[in-house]
Amino acid sequence: MKADTQPIFRALWNITQEEAEGYKQVAEGYKKVLEAKEEVYKIVNILKAINHDNNIIDIEPEDEKD
Repeated sequence: MKADTQPIFRALWNITQEEAEGYKQVAEGYKKVLEAKEEVYKIVNILKAINHDNNIIDIEPEDEKD
C-alpha cells in the first residue's frame, strides 16, 4: 500500500510547489504594482504643482497680427 500512495503524494507535492511558485509570482507582481502606484502619485503631484503654478502665471495667447 505504501508504494501505491507514493505517486499520489509526489503529485500532490508537485502541485503544492506549483501553487507556492504561483503565489510567489503574484506577490512579486503586487509589489511592482505598489511601486508603480507610488511613482504615479509622485508624477501626479508634480503635474498638479505645475498646473497650480501655471494658473498663477497669467498666460494669454499672443495677439494675432492683422
